[in-house]
Amino acid sequence: MEALEGQHAEDQHAEGQHTEGQHSPRIPDTSLKLRSGFQMPQWAFVIPGACTLSDMMVHVRRAFDMGYRHFHHVPYETDDIQDLTKGAAALRSLVEVGGCQRDELFISSEVTKLGGFRNAGYALVRAEVEAIVHEYGESIGYVDLMVLSYPNNEPAFERKAEWRALMEMVEAGKVRSIGVSDYDIGLLRELNTHDRQVARLRRENPSVGGAVLSVVRWNIQQWNAGKEIAAWCAPRGIRVEIYGLLPHGPVTCQHTCQHPLKVLATSYNTSQAQILLRWMIQKKYIPLPDHPYTPGALVDAVHYEKNARVCQFELTQDEVARVSEVEFWPVHWARLGIPHHFKSNRKLAKATNSGGR
Repeated sequence: MEALEGQHAEDQHAEGQHTEGQHSPRIPDTSLKLRSGFQMPQWAFVIPGACTLSDMMVHVRRAFDMGYRHFHHVPYETDDIQDLTKGAAALRSLVEVGGCQRDELFISSEVTKLGGFRNAGYALVRAEVEAIVHEYGESIGYVDLMVLSYPNNEPAFERKAEWRALMEMVEAGKVRSIGVSDYDIGLLRELNTHDRQVARLRRENPSVGGAVLSVVRWNIQQWNAGKEIAAWCAPRGIRVEIYGLLPHGPVTCQHTCQHPLKVLATSYNTSQAQILLRWMIQKKYIPLPDHPYTPGALVDAVHYEKNARVCQFELTQDEVARVSEVEFWPVHWARLGIPHHFKSNRKLAKATNSGGR
């Protein structure tokens, strides 16, 4: 994807005014306050996987120079298990030799449960988080946001155990804020009730630690259901992240969304994907734009620069409302020639499942 009302008084909204030339727009310094009390930069750079360490370091440095401060890095989403090491090394280089202070960065990651092919449980969630934090080293020290991936038909007791593992990572100082990905309304209500119970225990006994649900992540291609998620999150001060990859060109109109995006894209002389990204920013959502897949060139070197250009225009309130009414439909991956998001996890899943549960 080239490329989201609530908590206005608590948001830092300082828009950067200068640019670094016509072809290198500057990312605005816009942050949103989380329930945990921390500030989260709204513009996120998704660190590309499946590329060399040197290329990854170039992309991270280039994004930082453009003004990106939120770096999203999810290990184990490709066949290359070394992506964790490479991504951590690229971020460490910013702090250790790149002249960047750790508190300038916001690093988010995800407990992937090894591609979702098996339930994780308390021990494996802790182990994965600790492995990620350890790989970042002392110069990074902690992860700003850790999200628990979709529940994969786990029983309630196991979901609560996994959430408890994340809470303990917050209490240990290894993670600052926590969230979930692809949880439906029923699961979110269950988790919110659990959070309230923990908060009551903390008031009764200060030695009982805990952390709150701060972020809910949802797929743009399932946004019909995501609208209900966003409506549930808003009054509770929970931030919504939207991830996913939108196809480009005419197929976007045919298979992803209805006509209003095409009209607005033509009016602003831009793409439908950039209209969606501008809409997310104005709705105070946090977009996580996936990198386009191109065989033989997994990362488009200027993709994130194109994303940044949406700061050069603004939708009217009426246009934001029109985009909010758009119906979204799942992408026909095979027809587009784009691999499904989890297809590349098969080798890792096979390796991790070989020993049984």
